[in-house]
Amino acid sequence: MRVCMILRADLYRPWPILRATREVDLLRSQGKDVTVVSWIKDENSTLPPLEVNAGVETRRVFLVPPNSMLLRFPAFLKSNRLLAGEAIDARPDALVVHDLEVLRAGVIAEKRLGVPLVYHAHEDWPAMVSERSRMEAKVFSFLEKRYCRRVESVLVPSEGIGTKYREWGLKVTVQYASKSLADLPDMTPDKRTKLRARYGFIGSDMVVGLAGSLGRAEAFNNILAAMKELSPAVKLLVVGGLEEKVKAAEKSVASEGLTERVRFTGLLDPVPYMEHVGALDIGLALFIGGTLNVVQVAPIKLFDYMAMGVPVVVSDLPAMRKIVEECGCGVTANPEDPRSIASAIKKFLEHPDQRAQASRMAGLAFESRYSWERQQIALKESSPVFR
Repeated sequence: MRVCMILRADLYRPWPILRATREVDLLRSQGKDVTVVSWIKDENSTLPPLEVNAGVETRRVFLVPPNSMLLRFPAFLKSNRLLAGEAIDARPDALVVHDLEVLRAGVIAEKRLGVPLVYHAHEDWPAMVSERSRMEAKVFSFLEKRYCRRVESVLVPSEGIGTKYREWGLKVTVQYASKSLADLPDMTPDKRTKLRARYGFIGSDMVVGLAGSLGRAEAFNNILAAMKELSPAVKLLVVGGLEEKVKAAEKSVASEGLTERVRFTGLLDPVPYMEHVGALDIGLALFIGGTLNVVQVAPIKLFDYMAMGVPVVVSDLPAMRKIVEECGCGVTANPEDPRSIASAIKKFLEHPDQRAQASRMAGLAFESRYSWERQQIALKESSPVFR
């Protein structure tokens, strides 16, 4: 069996797309051939149009989307036609499409080939697009409902996001973006101490961490304001982040006079990234916004913290609140209120026993409910494509 996966970016570069790579690995472990078709939007990309890496064939379509909304839609149509052409040429027995931006390509190929089409919605795309254009969001909302008539099943990042697809009569499976237990680094106390010392942290410091990409919805400035409400022994370690994001964050830190209390790791490979997460005392997942992508989606960083047994402070929003309360692995805070953030962190500072208990519960919940080993079971049951 050959499966063709269509992506809106490269599978591995500049970093692996977690959900897609997991599915590729699962399919190949079952003896299936996999072809990946990727839309490359970087005009300076040096990636080859065709490449075979570790047994996976990758076909790339190069097209830079314009900034103008009026020009962006024709580019969207063109890129999807080109992606569909590559997918059809691969002659697959099934199609897996990641994100609405390239779902049209999957639909075109499905109509031509008559094979099953699985749609993996990483987020509520119309809700995300609405942050820049309400009109564009309406267009994508209409198109998604229309395209989903050709979809066999949908994979979603949360129950909340899955509601609309169920209302459309589709089979929906929740897939949390969590790591594999087998891939987690072993963080010994000595290794943890040495890593923290690299950033100038001493034994009495309480290291609060912010992992991930420093996205637009991140309550970073409010976190900095909360730091001023806390003891000087509380330090902040920003784990990961692209260079331009880190530079912007460093300027904010300097303007707040917190340079001595905030450290940045810069972009890290997967294993060092998780090691740094494991060196934290508290992990933050605080987002501001009213779209479904913020309200109803649990971010990857939440599961990264849990995987390494790090207690969390998260936004008081439905998806994250439900996980934290059910698992007993942290507390919630109002991400728009620095005092609320500071108060939540203080709960762990003033009650070390509660912090230790939350740490244990985080690790147990990840192992039993959220690890890739558990998500893989649900994925296999989602569609015959993954069995």
